[in-house]
Amino acid sequence: MNHEQAEKQVLQAIPVLAAKQSIDECITQLQASGLSEVRATKLCVMIPEAFGLALAWRLGAALPDEEQMFDVRNRAGETVQVPMLGQHVFSVALAMAVAVLKQGWYPPITREAFEAVSNRSAIMSVLQQIEGNLEGAGTPDLFLWGLVAEDIIADESLP
Repeated sequence: MNHEQAEKQVLQAIPVLAAKQSIDECITQLQASGLSEVRATKLCVMIPEAFGLALAWRLGAALPDEEQMFDVRNRAGETVQVPMLGQHVFSVALAMAVAVLKQGWYPPITREAFEAVSNRSAIMSVLQQIEGNLEGAGTPDLFLWGLVAEDIIADESLP
């Protein structure tokens, strides 16, 4: 996958994720558009986390760097780490989220869509419980449920 493909698929997934439906329904809808189950799942899991991290950044937390990792299980059931920014879907979604927070909303990333998508993230669950600002806070490693490390890595080489 390259940057342009990831951008197109992230923009395709945002309205699906913004709709009031379950993650399973979102994955099914994206698969019906021709995406693989792995790609559809990555979009549905990574985009909300990217949006949530952009909001945390807006509150003073650091953005992920090349050392930030996703925790994910491999086929053997062990937890391994995959670089966050090594995933095009995640890095593109994060860049889009930061851009709209700096420069304003644009279709399909409207304020309503941004809120609906970011509210699906684990990061937002934490942010809603914290009072005050996050100045100087780092980016936590995030666990990716529903994905297997080998599939995530292999998916990056596919169009």
